[in-house]
Amino acid sequence: MPGEPGERAGERRRVGGPYGGERLTSRAGLRPALIAGFVAGAVGTGALAFGFDAAAGYPALLPGLVISGVGQGVVWTAMWIAAAAGTAAHEQGVANGAASTTLNLGNAIGLAVFTVIADAGTGGLGGTDLARATADGEFLVVLLTAAGMLLGLLVALTLPRARRAGRGPDAGPEDPSGLSGSTGPTGRAYADR
Repeated sequence: MPGEPGERAGERRRVGGPYGGERLTSRAGLRPALIAGFVAGAVGTGALAFGFDAAAGYPALLPGLVISGVGQGVVWTAMWIAAAAGTAAHEQGVANGAASTTLNLGNAIGLAVFTVIADAGTGGLGGTDLARATADGEFLVVLLTAAGMLLGLLVALTLPRARRAGRGPDAGPEDPSGLSGSTGPTGRAYADR
């Protein structure tokens, strides 16, 4: 039953990633959620790059993984909301399909390109030289990934801010993204502020 103590406790445990993204988007709006997510993702991914050292161990990756994971979880949720924004109900499947196809093509092409970049300069090497060259290539690729997140941040900064409609003191935010009336998994209405 909604509102039961166990359910509320479960809701409190879901603070990061997609659930955090849904909550942030519901409370702050699409643009602020994307901005916050891209900033956290870029910072975390940049920090993650410093774990890519031939002498570094897995603990060096942990802070970047956590920060980047939270940021990317927020962006993931807001990205799907943005993809559906302003789309008529009968066209939601097409919007989702286009977004999903674009995402997967970008992942496939990006992985192929980044693999080539990461492996450049490793040919003919062995032992510690290979380990060092591999770590250097991976360091570069992770920094390029953070740069890609910064490009996403720049796009998010160009999104319009919602304007208040002149409908009286109790008027909610006007929603230029078409999110009015949409709700997330927790039933909260999305808004763009």
